[in-house]
This record gives sequence, structure tokens and C-alpha cells, in this order.
Amino acid sequence: MISDIINNYLNIKEAFELSPKLMEIMKEKRKREELFQLVIDEGIDLTKDTISDYFQSYQGDRVNLKQDFTPDSLCELLNSLKRNGCTCYSDVCSGTGSLSIKIISDNPESSYFFEELSKNTIPLLLFNLAIRNIGAVVKNKDTLTEEIFETYILKKSEKYSSIEFGKEYIGGDLSDVVVMNPPYSIKWEPFQDIRFNTFGLAPKGKADYAFVLDGLSRLKDDGELYAILPHGVLFRSGAEQTIRKSLFEYNLVDAIIGLPPKMFMNTAIPTLIFKIKKNKDSKNVLFIDASSEYKEVGKNNILEKEHIEKIVKTVLKRETIEKYSRVVDLEEIKKNDYNLNIPRYVDTFVKEEVPDIIETLKEYVEIESEIKKIEIELLNMMKEITGTSPEEEEKHREAVSLFERIVYGEY
Repeated sequence: MISDIINNYLNIKEAFELSPKLMEIMKEKRKREELFQLVIDEGIDLTKDTISDYFQSYQGDRVNLKQDFTPDSLCELLNSLKRNGCTCYSDVCSGTGSLSIKIISDNPESSYFFEELSKNTIPLLLFNLAIRNIGAVVKNKDTLTEEIFETYILKKSEKYSSIEFGKEYIGGDLSDVVVMNPPYSIKWEPFQDIRFNTFGLAPKGKADYAFVLDGLSRLKDDGELYAILPHGVLFRSGAEQTIRKSLFEYNLVDAIIGLPPKMFMNTAIPTLIFKIKKNKDSKNVLFIDASSEYKEVGKNNILEKEHIEKIVKTVLKRETIEKYSRVVDLEEIKKNDYNLNIPRYVDTFVKEEVPDIIETLKEYVEIESEIKKIEIELLNMMKEITGTSPEEEEKHREAVSLFERIVYGEY
């Protein structure tokens, strides 16, 4: 296994040793390329993030950073949804890079920008990018406050990326596509910022829209944003409703795709893909409810190829499909006070067939007959039992008499 190779090469005895030891290896060209070759020889699938589960199981910070890395099938869906021909991508709250690795494998010559807050995660992210010989800018950064702790510049070379440490990157490159799977509904300290001025501030207790607006600020004039978010962003009132209204005033919301529950390792809640598109041609929103289309694998659910293809086809054609999807005009959304809860727009209710009254009565009579038969058998058995003393015999006769009246409806 890949994890065994890394553990053996780094001489890791305890889980906490992974990040610092791997970072030291990343700083030395010869050693990191030696490790890369060992992993390549093991047969790593470079189209997937094969080490995110390894890191998350032992070091993912679910409590403080709400780390829950994106599963493969959801990464495949995002890659299939994003438009082709893009030259610049940004991955916000990138973790180990799992959300972008499929995109990278299909677009190795594009420019990439990654941001990740967790210092412990950065070595895994650098590993994943450098072993794939990707040119990228990686920032250890707090996306909400925009505080940068460290910057790493990766450049393509003959086989594996070179890594420059401690380099300052000056540039505000806008992206064709921004993808993100930010920590859900974390607390933050709101403040006025150019990213938020037009649309409003996300509430202190839930930073979801702060991440969305940050991603929006990175888009080119025809760019697209795909954010994986909890369903609360669709209907919560207050500041979040104000932000939703502003997004619709600028006609930025393009599609909302409801996903199945139990897709992530550490949370069973259902999530959604919130798609923003600048310079939209249409003045409507596509709603998709794909929550019931999945395959169970162990304790989690995954999207299979046919599920992904159905979602992508529906998005591309902007189709209305009974009990699955619907294209909704902005006026209807406005009448609903910008509540985007998917069941308001996609009716998935399936009417249950009313059972035939005659058949139901027949079943009832049969059950009652069977009960009566068993009661009579039990009564006959009780009559054959005798007490061991005159007192017990008297109690037994009284019990038999009472039960006989119950059986024959005299009680």
C-alpha cells in the first residue's frame, strides 16, 4: 500500500510524525524524487488522490478545521461538470488536492492555484502535485482573512515538479474555474472587504457564503464557480437571504444540484453543488435532486458512472425531468423570497398506492381467524393443567374460566 511505502521511507512510528517528516523530504529534491519513484513503482493511480484517506484517517482535523476530504465520485462529477478549454484553475480550501487531481490529469498544461489553511495538510498537497509534474502556486493561507503563512511555487520539469520554498508570489490571477469544498458552517469574524461589499457579509456563525464570495472574486468575466455546501445555504434567513438576493440581482446563480447523503467519511449529511456563472445567457436556475441516485459501498454512498452522466447531461441540456430536475425562472424564485430549498422546485413525491379495501378486509378476517384458533388451542391446553394444591387448583380454575370468557367474547 502507498501508506506503507511512505511510512517505511519516512520511518514513521506515530501518526503525528507524517506531516513534519514529509515536509522535510519535500525540501530535498533527491529524497522526494526517490520517494516519488517508490510510489510510482507501487502502481499509484495518478488520476485519483490515493493518499487523502490515509491522511484523513490519522490526522484530519474534524473538530477544529472540519476537514472532510472530497470523495472520488464527487471529484469525478466536478471534473465532468466544469467547462472544457480552461487555462487557469483555483482550488480553495484544497486539502490534499483531491478535488482537482482529476481536473489536473485531464489538463496538465493549465495553471493552478491552491489555498489550504492546515499546515499539516500542505506536505500531502505538495506531494500530490509534484509527483504529477504540475506547475502550481500553493499557499498556506487563511482564505477568510486572506492571511498568507507560506507560499510554494511548483514548476514543471523533466519528470517531477520542482518546488521553491519561501518564495513570494505577487499576482492576482483570475480563473476560468474555481472549485471548493470549504468547511461547512464554521464561525468567523465578519469584516468589510472588497470581496463582500457588493453582496453583504455572511453571518458570524456560518461562513459558507464568505467562501462563496471569495471564490466569486477570483473568476474571470466568463468564469464558473462550483462550491460543495450544506443545504442550509439555500434557505437560511437573515444575512444569508440578503446575499442570495444579491446574487440573483446580478444573475449569477446557474444551478443547484442536490447530492446523496453519506458521501463523506466523517459526516452523513447530504450536500449540494452550488454553481455560479458570470455573464449568464439565461435568466433562470436549474435545480436537480440527485439525492436518491447512488450506490451503497460499505457505510458510504457513491455516484456511479450512470449517475454522473445523468447529472452532467441534465446540466448541459438544462432539462426539466419529472421528479428529478426543473428549470425555474428568476421571477418564481423572487416570489419565494429567494428560498432555494430544492423540494420547493423539484417535486419528488411518489404517491403510494391505496390498498384494495376488500382485500384488506379479507386479510383482517384471516388474521382474526388464526388468532381465535390459537386462543382455543391455548385454552384447551390450560384445561389439561392441574394445580399441585387445593389453593392452586382453585386459582387455576378461575384463570381458565376468565380466559374462556375472553376467548368466546363474554368478558
